[in-house]
Amino acid sequence: MGLFDKLKRSLEKTKQILRTDVRDLFKREGRLVDEDFLEELRGILVRTDMGPAAAEAIVDDVRERLRARVVDPEDVKTWPLFGDGAGAVLLERIENPAEGGERGLLSFSLGADGRGSGLLVCPMSGSRQPVTAEGLARREQYMRMDGRAVFKWAIRLAEENLRAVIKAAGLTLDDIDCFVLHQANLRIIDATRAALGVSADRFAVNIDRYGNTSSGSIPLAIDEAWREGRVGPGSTIAVCGFGGGLAWGSAVWRL
Repeated sequence: MGLFDKLKRSLEKTKQILRTDVRDLFKREGRLVDEDFLEELRGILVRTDMGPAAAEAIVDDVRERLRARVVDPEDVKTWPLFGDGAGAVLLERIENPAEGGERGLLSFSLGADGRGSGLLVCPMSGSRQPVTAEGLARREQYMRMDGRAVFKWAIRLAEENLRAVIKAAGLTLDDIDCFVLHQANLRIIDATRAALGVSADRFAVNIDRYGNTSSGSIPLAIDEAWREGRVGPGSTIAVCGFGGGLAWGSAVWRL
């Protein structure tokens, strides 16, 4: 087999992988938008060796998304839904007690399903489809979304993934003080809450005031819950982000 044939075979294999459910891998060719806050936090923990028993360092991560750059102002189905926002989170090394009371990241789940890559995507982005004059004329630099399909996927994903990370942390739904979902759609949040059988007062919601601030929505919601006294030191929260890719990230934290 010649070099050209080997390259061609390799490219076909790569295409096949991206069309399948890769769950434990991260889809890099598409833009991770709504769930990348959690991916970044997990990355910080890995880079700084921040395990449950670590101590002494502070790292910060700032999430800022200017949605006006990728949302088409002429698309009445998506333009009104999004808002610009930013959030910052401080991660501090702590010394956990020898028995019980563990704090920090208790469990997490990150993944992507390339089969749904076309449901929420900026077609002309990254190396797969570089910027061209023709693409700009077709407005392919802007986000495109199949709202109905994404809606159904997000509800199923959020419920299943939250149950999985809570179980992995050795906890039950009753142990979670506050659920913080990506603020994509109030109906997604309500449907997920109903599927979990959790009361509304245990879910953080700010989409009614800011719109969908993409990856900024989770840190913004956590900050508001903290300021309102809904969570504090020792509180256990479950967070879930989902969006373009299709990709997701969920985690259980004890603050």
